[in-house]
Amino acid sequence: MHRKSGHYVWLILIFLLGFGLRLYLLGDKNVWWDEGYSVWLIRMPMANMLETTAYDTHPPLYFILLRWWVSLLGDGEFVLRYPSLLVGVLTLPVVYRLGARLFEREWAIFGTLLLAISRFHIWWSQETRMYAMAVGLITLAAYAFIRQVRTGRSWRGWVFYTLVVTAMLASFYLSVLMMVAAGLGVLILWAARRVNWRYMAGFALANVGVFLLYLPWTLYALPRVRSGTAAEPFTPLHVLKLYLSLLATGISEDLDAYLPIVIVYGLILVVSLVALIARRRWEAVAVLAVGPILPPLVIYQFTWLNWRFFSPAPAARYFLLFVGVGVLIPAAGAAMLSRWRRWAGVMLAVCVTGIAIWALPGYYETRYLRDQWKSAVDIIAAYAEPDDVLVMVSADRYPIFLYEYARLGSDAPPNHGVPDGSPRLEAGIVDEQMLSAIGDADRVWLVEIEAGILDPDGLARAWMDAHNTPVLSSQFDHNRLTLYSTDGLAPIISQAAGELPSPYLPVQEYRPGDTVHLGVYTSTEQIGLRMIHQSGLVLAERLASGQADGIVRHDITFPITQATPRGRYTIEMDNGHSVTFHVTHSDPLLREQAVPTQQRFMLGNEVELLGYRISPTMPKPGDTIVLDLYWRAPGTPGRAYTVFTQIVGPMNPATGYPLWGQHDSPPVEGTFPTNQWPAGLIVRDRHMLTLDPQAPQSSYTLIVGLYDPETGDRLSVPDRADGAVQLVTFEIKTGD
Repeated sequence: MHRKSGHYVWLILIFLLGFGLRLYLLGDKNVWWDEGYSVWLIRMPMANMLETTAYDTHPPLYFILLRWWVSLLGDGEFVLRYPSLLVGVLTLPVVYRLGARLFEREWAIFGTLLLAISRFHIWWSQETRMYAMAVGLITLAAYAFIRQVRTGRSWRGWVFYTLVVTAMLASFYLSVLMMVAAGLGVLILWAARRVNWRYMAGFALANVGVFLLYLPWTLYALPRVRSGTAAEPFTPLHVLKLYLSLLATGISEDLDAYLPIVIVYGLILVVSLVALIARRRWEAVAVLAVGPILPPLVIYQFTWLNWRFFSPAPAARYFLLFVGVGVLIPAAGAAMLSRWRRWAGVMLAVCVTGIAIWALPGYYETRYLRDQWKSAVDIIAAYAEPDDVLVMVSADRYPIFLYEYARLGSDAPPNHGVPDGSPRLEAGIVDEQMLSAIGDADRVWLVEIEAGILDPDGLARAWMDAHNTPVLSSQFDHNRLTLYSTDGLAPIISQAAGELPSPYLPVQEYRPGDTVHLGVYTSTEQIGLRMIHQSGLVLAERLASGQADGIVRHDITFPITQATPRGRYTIEMDNGHSVTFHVTHSDPLLREQAVPTQQRFMLGNEVELLGYRISPTMPKPGDTIVLDLYWRAPGTPGRAYTVFTQIVGPMNPATGYPLWGQHDSPPVEGTFPTNQWPAGLIVRDRHMLTLDPQAPQSSYTLIVGLYDPETGDRLSVPDRADGAVQLVTFEIKTGD
């Protein structure tokens, strides 16, 4: 009794661990396309939603449940993903019960732990899609299936199995593989004489029940299924590497980098299955050796065949189905090996657990909530008028925008997609398409969402420019929001009594490559803004102008680069308002003593070179040199200069110049122009240049400097007529 209580303590701890890992940063990621599509579906009337899912590649049960959930609790990122978290966590006790049916309880606990810390399962337990639900139902179906081996006369058990499998099919079509696996498992158990004719009859009747329950949806959906096209073929080796990598690490990219881990994990699975067969654990073989093998085999076949119903590429989510069952394979292997040598089972368990723990931090590293379309929607909300129209030039990216846009509710201007019913926008149809979308509206919001896909020539924007006047425009990465008006008047917000609206900052974390979009409201007065690092250093200053006859919303931007020091920032405003946010994953605030190789040069009395770091220090022909330059400006330079880095030596016969390697670029890969540098900030600026493979034996010098890209004039360097700083000299000898 004491030992059993100990098992329950471990199960509770594992359950809490699994819950915490799935709860952590649950809402801290933007809704991506699939999630946006889910929300787009459930916002439809029920009849339309069911019809659309019939045309889609997924059945409706998940969307029906999500629709009910959202109607009760809302549709924020955290709330939308919580149902997947719930079913992901509830899968843990099912895995334990299944494992306890197949082998010892202590190793069933270990299998449950593997699912709790599985990066692959955590990933899809934090997505607004049906995949975690499908995994839970497949695992529950496997448990119901194997439970009937010992209680085959229980009609309630077969009814339970029938209902679970029906719900499984109503969640995800590809989960039909569980029915295939169960059928093959029955044959294994029959051949091993572990089931009798009563079990076979019950199993057959249960499947008839599934067919009858699922028949209404089949009859409704089958005539509406769209024709599919074959995915790009992939090699069997690629599919196998992807599947094993996902099971072991949850990583789906750069597979060759993790090949040793994949090989080790694959060997563990093989050893585990061989051990089960050797010990004649046929119930475990029927469940563990069939289902987990099916996804890679079927997905590989689908990539080569043009299926009318479903022809997916080998995406990670399609390999997830049997992960709740698959984690029990190494657990079973550890159980079997421990009967031979206790230490062998423990070593296998430690190896598998170590792989899972090693992979887990990398998953959370990429989770953070970006602005995406939040600021754009706030601009529309500030200025929208009742008769406005919104036109989206988008490929299939519209669900991401509409997810944010729908939060405006009844105040949102009606939206229209362009092109409508055409593969792309062309000159011959642009008039018809734009007039159909705009009608007689005097003000039009043009939202360009990856417009280059369907409108590579910019016909929609050109048409709008020719027929209306752009009065407001904001850039969001490579997307744009523009307001056009027939009267050419800039939009204002009617002056109302009381204080101005508070500034709007959509998110709290920014990383290099992001842009801070701060919504600031002014009336008659100008407002100065200062972006201040926690150290007190002022990184940027902006000015928001006033408007005499109303309130104006300004989209004030602060680009974040690799050189923007990480830490907490405050944007202070002259009107007393302030907002705070954090910058992460960028360089720290550098001090002079942190500069590696100090070598001071003043360039044109505007920029000081403090030092550098070079790798390798003695390059050979063909090597790529990584060069970090450390700059500081006493005051903000007046121009945006370009950095040149060159390797000079003997005359190069191929070019007629003594140049053997070069890299020119504005600082920090073009993201941080010198005319935006705040006074006193040390900027780390990386350049990569390759030494010509044909470089002969000789002495070479690495030189750097700054020049004006408009005139080509270099900034002066003391005692150097060529305006170049000589950083380092190295020799190339024969045989190098």
